[in-house]
Formats: sequence, structure tokens, C-alpha cells
Amino acid sequence: MSYNLKVLIVEDQPADAELVQYEMRRAGIEFTARCVETQESFQQALADFQPDLILSDFTMPSFDGVTALGLARALTPDTPFIFVSGTIGEDRALDALKSGATDYVLKDRPKRVISAIQRALIEAKEHAARRDSQQALEASEKRLRSFMRHMPAQAAILDLQGRYEFVNESWERATGKTAPEVLGSTCEEVLPPANAASVGASLCEVAETGRPVSRIFQSGEGVSARWWCLHCFPVPDAQGNVVSIGTVALDVTERGRGGPDPVDSRGPGRAL
Repeated sequence: MSYNLKVLIVEDQPADAELVQYEMRRAGIEFTARCVETQESFQQALADFQPDLILSDFTMPSFDGVTALGLARALTPDTPFIFVSGTIGEDRALDALKSGATDYVLKDRPKRVISAIQRALIEAKEHAARRDSQQALEASEKRLRSFMRHMPAQAAILDLQGRYEFVNESWERATGKTAPEVLGSTCEEVLPPANAASVGASLCEVAETGRPVSRIFQSGEGVSARWWCLHCFPVPDAQGNVVSIGTVALDVTERGRGGPDPVDSRGPGRAL
């Protein structure tokens, strides 16, 4: 605890509040404390003091710990909340923990408050790290979805058996098929035979070698013919094992009107 901890103490007995602070100082904890004993002052402290930790009695003449816990969980749900009480009782203590309290300490065991505080702050730090990690993941996934949605190329992900796991909107527009229609189906079940053969051969090569493959292939005939540059690449898991294959198909027709020669002199279906 190398920073100055802001501790909100909900207590109507000054001597009890001072005893808790004495134990914290003796443990070497640097802190700034604010003591309150009414609901109004408690809510005000949550707003302007913004505590890192809440220590609350359970029973007070004008305010009670259950109400304080409910307000804390509604207004600052990530702040550790520890009951320090002589009247809580085991049954009510268990109910408090189920309602979101971090821990409880009996007033006749004030030294235990230090271990409870240390454990609560460690748990709060771990929770904040998980929350930040989850938020970063969600932000990353949102960026990826936006990227894939606006990518002009057709993108897809297939498993090692050639079944579709993902297709982007460009892929849906080009094929006239929606993701729900094709996910779980193989490329042979989804694509025209000639296209499926080119894609299938590339998928097999990537699955066997673990290396990316690029090919040029044609779809359609005559004036409706289109030329595509297909890139297939391995998608590994966290351990580096290839678990899926990504594909990106770029329409290169305008670059090679009249045949594939301007793009690939070796002809369609040949590895680049």
C-alpha cells in the first residue's frame, strides 16, 4: 500500500473509529480518513471524498450498515466494503456478504481489520485489472468488427475441416448468402464448384504446411467473369497451434481485364 488510502468510516462512536485508525497506523498504512454517521453525510462522502475503502458499523441510531452497503453498491460498486461491528452476528454477516460486503470484522478483534483490509484491496485491484482487461478486449473486438464490416475485400474464417466460422459483410454481399445461412457449412456446400475447388485446395495447403497461400482464380464466365486474388493464412490459438484458416479475396478484375496475365502470368489456380 504505497499510496495514500482514502478510507470512509461509517461509525457513530468516535472511540471505535479511532481504534480502527490506530490499528491501521500501527500497521504502517498511509491513509486519509473521513468519519460519517448519517445517510446524508455518507452519500456526500461517496460523491466528493471518493473513498478507496469503506469501513462501516452495522447498527447506528440514525443510520444502519445494510443501507450503507446498498448505497455503496449502487453508487460505487467497485469500492471494498468491510463491516466492523460488535452486533452483526454470524447470520447477518453471511447475509451481508451475499449482498455484496467484502468482509466483516468483530470490534473485539480490531487487529483482524488489517488483514481484512489487505485482502479486500488485493481483491479490488485484481477485479479492476480484470475489468480493464475485459474493457480493452471489448474495445478491440469493436474495432475489429468495424474494420471487418467496412473492409471492401471478402473475408472469412474456416475451421480445419473447411467449415465457415465467420464471414464479413462484403462476403455476404458478393455471394448473396448471409452468415446464419453458411456458418457451419463447408466451402463445397456454399460456393459454386469451380470456386470451391480453388478455395478448398488453398485451405488444404495451409492446413498441411501452416504457411500462407495466395492464388488467382476466376468466377463466372464471359462478360460476367471476375478475377480474384485469394489469400489464405493460418490462424493460431494462444499456444501457437493452427486452429482456423483465414481467407481474404480481393477483386482484381479491373487490374487484369482480358485475362489473368497482367496479375499472374502462370494462370488461374496457380500459387503466387
